[in-house]
Parts: sequence; C-alpha cells; structure tokens
Amino acid sequence: MNTKTSACFSVCFLLVALASRAQTPDSVRRYIFPKNEVYFQVAYLMPLGAFGTEFNPVTSVEETIQNGFGATGGFNIEAGEYFYFNRDTVEAAGGLKISYFSFDVVSFNWEKTGNYVTNGADYKNLNSISFKIGPCFRAVLAKDIAMRMYYQLCPTASYHASWSNELDYTESNQTYTYNINDQSSFALHNGSGIKNQAGVVVNYKQWMFGINVNFGKMKYKKVEFTRNVGVTERLTGNPGPANYESAGLGTSSEFSTTLTSSHIAFSFAYRIPLR
Repeated sequence: MNTKTSACFSVCFLLVALASRAQTPDSVRRYIFPKNEVYFQVAYLMPLGAFGTEFNPVTSVEETIQNGFGATGGFNIEAGEYFYFNRDTVEAAGGLKISYFSFDVVSFNWEKTGNYVTNGADYKNLNSISFKIGPCFRAVLAKDIAMRMYYQLCPTASYHASWSNELDYTESNQTYTYNINDQSSFALHNGSGIKNQAGVVVNYKQWMFGINVNFGKMKYKKVEFTRNVGVTERLTGNPGPANYESAGLGTSSEFSTTLTSSHIAFSFAYRIPLR
C-alpha cells in the first residue's frame, strides 16, 4: 500500500473514531438515522491527466497512449450500501461503504487534422467493472440533509477499447506522388488493477448528489496495433509537398503496458434507508 493510500485510510479511520463520540443536537433529531443505506447511482465521468489528454501521434502506438490516451468522457452506473458502526441517534457516525457493482463506459477518440487513419474510424468504448470497499463518515447537517465522506479501494477489470479503419490518401516524396491505401486497427485487450476513489456525497431526503476522484494504474498484458499500407497508384505530374502524417503511428506492433487511468465523477443517486 503506497503512502497516499495509507494517509487516506488514516484520515478516514480518525474521523470514524471521532464520530463515535458525537451527540445529536435537538435541531437535527428529526433526521432519519438508518442503520444501513442502499443506493443506486448514475454519474458523468470526466477523464483526468494523461488518460484525458488529447491524442498526439509519435513514433509508436505504445509511446502515444502513454502520453495521451484521448479519453473524451463517459458514464457510470453503480449499486452499493453504507453500513454505520454507531447505530444510535448521533449527529456523526463512522462506517463502511461497499459498492457491490460499478460499471464504467468511457469513450475515446484519436481524430486529428490531416491524413490520419484514425480519422473516421469505428471506435468501441473502454468498459470497466469494479468492486469498491472502504471507510466512510456521515455528518448530519440539518433536517433531511447529511454529508458523507469516503475512501475506497477498487479492484477493477477493463476491456474492449478498440478502433479500425481504412483510409485512402496521397503522399509525396521529392520524386513521385503516390495514392496510398492504409488499413489499420487498434485493440486494448483485457486489463486489471487496484484503483483508489475518494469522494463527498450530500443528500436531501432520498436524493444524493456527489463528487469523487478515481485514480490508479491499469495493467494491460496485450495491446495490438495492426497496420497494412500499400501503394495503389503512382501519379504523374509534379510531385506535391511531402506528406507523411499518417506514418506517425509507426508499423504493426504488439506489447504490454501500464496506463494511468484517472477521472472525476459527478454523481446522482437514490437512497433507501434500512432501519
């Protein structure tokens, strides 16, 4: 467990310990204090860091996706439960948040100005499934309003990010101009990792509104880039300017890699108190 993760756990458990001593003022006693809370959530995902950085082709696909994967956004659906250690009517309580099922869909796009075979390609989203668990802290703010803070470890599996395309374009050197046919495809096969998530949720009655940051690294054992480029015709006349933009992705390759995958999420959920 790294230093950041250890620090998050320490802060959360300190809050849990302090919460066990808190008492409820009369102004918030009318709030319903459930023993547990089940929730069903949807969220919008905004990619961060290299994961959300614009695609910028360099000498190889591996180096390209390390610098910027080009994720453009996505959504999450999730179902889980809050368990509270202190079952008495108290203003603050520590507990445990478990997300039994969390499913992310994130789109990506490598469109660029110029003759790139990624332009107009058939893209398939990056999908992820997670189980999440970690400490939480609830504080009652007013009648019908409470705030929760939490940190979770997130064992995660992802799959199915890919694109494929065929493109015809013209390239020139100092002597001839050619018509080129470029058939390429990319596939980010199954990956896995243990990510981290920290967030804040506020509810008004049964409705919950939250924000969280999800961060960590995913290991992909197999990444494939297949490229078949051929000359379909040599053109006559004066050659045009040099134009090798599509060659930026390099030749066919297969490799393993570790990608940083981070996003911020804005969530909306419905909670069901369990007495």
